Amino acid sequence: MASILALNGCPGSVDHYIRKSHHSSRVEAHTSNPIVTSYELLWAEVRRADRSNLSIQNTLRRILENYFKILGGSDTDDICNLFEGREKVICRSLFSWVNDGSHFAHDDLYVAVDDAMVESYLNIFKAIFVKSGHLAHYKMMMREAYSDDSEIAAKTQEQQADAQGAVHA
Repeated sequence: MASILALNGCPGSVDHYIRKSHHSSRVEAHTSNPIVTSYELLWAEVRRADRSNLSIQNTLRRILENYFKILGGSDTDDICNLFEGREKVICRSLFSWVNDGSHFAHDDLYVAVDDAMVESYLNIFKAIFVKSGHLAHYKMMMREAYSDDSEIAAKTQEQQADAQGAVHA
């Protein structure tokens, strides 16, 4: 996983995060303290563009279990019943995939998880939050909460300007 080296409390100090991937490590400097809750770290991994296709299984499982099962008391069948057709099949597959990801030793078997497969599961992962009425939580954790608001405000201003132009014409 990762280690944290911190010089907390020293004026002008920079905290460092050591990130291990594949067979190498890299140091990332942070101007603020990178220590956060384990739940936030899970979401941070989902937000990363260079996330590991192999470990994303366990990350999604832990988020879904924490948010929907432990905190929300939801049943995975109830969640999948929010979908129909192909999406329902993918949702069931996601929960099956996620459960396998948490209880499977990858040392004994090569598992190929390509970018397209991960992307389709991430789309259903988001749709789970949308369809269950928890999109605000998803947006907050993905840091999307304010980006959509500014886009809506810009479109509203455009529409108001168009309407005023039509009145004066």
